[in-house]
Amino acid sequence: MLKITLLFFSSILLSVYSDSRIYGGKNAELGQFPHMADLSVEHYGKFYHLCGASIIHSRWIITAGHCAYYGVKNNIPINVTLGVVDITNGPHQWSVIVPPEDIIIHENYSDDGETAWNDIALLRIRKTVFFNEKILPIKLPSKDDPNDFSNEIGYLSGFGFNLNRNKSEPNILQYITEKVLTNEECTKQNKNYPATVDSEICISSLNGRTACPGSPLIVKNCTVGDILVGITSYVDIGNVCKSDLNGPVVFMRVSYFMDWIEEKTGIKF
Repeated sequence: MLKITLLFFSSILLSVYSDSRIYGGKNAELGQFPHMADLSVEHYGKFYHLCGASIIHSRWIITAGHCAYYGVKNNIPINVTLGVVDITNGPHQWSVIVPPEDIIIHENYSDDGETAWNDIALLRIRKTVFFNEKILPIKLPSKDDPNDFSNEIGYLSGFGFNLNRNKSEPNILQYITEKVLTNEECTKQNKNYPATVDSEICISSLNGRTACPGSPLIVKNCTVGDILVGITSYVDIGNVCKSDLNGPVVFMRVSYFMDWIEEKTGIKF
């Protein structure tokens, strides 16, 4: 797996496991993914995109562990922006600074150089968020639901690159749709990494549409609405997510971590 890389020149260049972006997506409309949050870090008064995240409660945001780890390790505040599809178009409807002490990374989070284990984190924001049609929490899956969501259509959203990846990096929220793979299918496609385990869920990137870490994966349910099923962890890639895409996008399976989420938040979802 590509590591966290930090290069500081006259401006900051931040790369977390390469780049937290969608590749080959379409522009999202304001309110299309109201659970979507943008995490950014400040450098000399300017904020730089770090990762995607999701609203799960009026005081809680969920994201990948490696995204939160950057802020904690470097003691750098993370800016949480909600209700926005264009990260260059302010002022935003809601923006708060979340200091490192309000970040909870899974206690068993680790990176062995190939895969990130327990790659999940919670951010408790300082103020209660008042919801509207553009800012809403996403429903979480039941830990007891036998549905593994395989063969369902997954929606992956984040800020990213268009199909002409080397020339354009849109600041408009992007999204793609892909079928959720079974873990057996994921292991077959995931040739360069260990076998897919119960804590993971995957979609294919073989058609050239994918994400690097930090983006939420949801499925749509006609009865209960949108459900957050995955948090992007890693992807089997060619050249830093910008050329050949060799395998699946691997997410942390949210249902696997429901006991941990409820324990840390003190909320029964």
